[in-house]
Amino acid sequence: MRSLSVALLLPLFLATACGRVEKDRPLDEVIAAAQAGDARAVGDLVRRFPHPDPAVSLKAWEAVIALGPAAEPALIEALAAGDRDVAEAAAGALGSVGTAAAVEPLIGALRNWPSRRYVAAWALGERGDPRAVPALVAALGDRDQEVCKYAARSLVKFGREATPALLEALQNPSERVRHYAVRALGEIRDERSIEPLLAAGGKLDREVHLWALGRLGDRRAFDRIAAAVADPDPAVRLTAIQALRDLGDERAVPLLTATLEDPEWMIREWAARGLESITGRRHRYRNQKGEQVHPYDLYR
Repeated sequence: MRSLSVALLLPLFLATACGRVEKDRPLDEVIAAAQAGDARAVGDLVRRFPHPDPAVSLKAWEAVIALGPAAEPALIEALAAGDRDVAEAAAGALGSVGTAAAVEPLIGALRNWPSRRYVAAWALGERGDPRAVPALVAALGDRDQEVCKYAARSLVKFGREATPALLEALQNPSERVRHYAVRALGEIRDERSIEPLLAAGGKLDREVHLWALGRLGDRRAFDRIAAAVADPDPAVRLTAIQALRDLGDERAVPLLTATLEDPEWMIREWAARGLESITGRRHRYRNQKGEQVHPYDLYR
């Protein structure tokens, strides 16, 4: 939780859309009133979320979360607070205790907030309401990369329910939208994604495309991945080798064996990892010192 300077603290206790915070009212008294159903007290607690004393902030947060859906009206109202710290914390709380009523206000925050939209993206994923899917897909192209990442993670939480909208996003003119749509599809691992992903290959970033094909684990992607093992770009080769490991297709064994001679030691290491994963036997590779070693494994 961000702290507020003394200069910024004063407005927190002035009249706002949620009512006036009584600066000197003891916190325990406010909590008791909120628990008794006093809506004004709930608003008071919400506006103490970014209190400069972390103990006060945490206690106010825990009290609001304990109220559950009863705190929702004050939290929704706080989304429009002029204080960005209050609004951000309210969105986070709605991710934990909000109901269906919070979805549209959170979508509005995701679309319209000047900053910190990533919190609204996260909260919508926690709510799991399908009304949020179009807004989250649109947010994959947000100017703020953190928003893109959180929107993609939230879409993954929807699972197969988000697949149709994400497949449609593969045709989006925005490269950023396509990139994060592929990331989400790779995590969801819906078999319906394989043909559209193969067809859209020329429009997609090669590394994330290969990664997603490997994550899907569909052997129809083998030829596309295998062709990238000889790519002149080491980053593409590495992703292709890792994708072959994920794919688990025995046809990859000769390719991975040949790749043990790749000029990049990290690619050689991942080739050995892939061989072990597919064959069940350990394989050595030549490390950066020229030594023949097994890939490092934390659990051995």
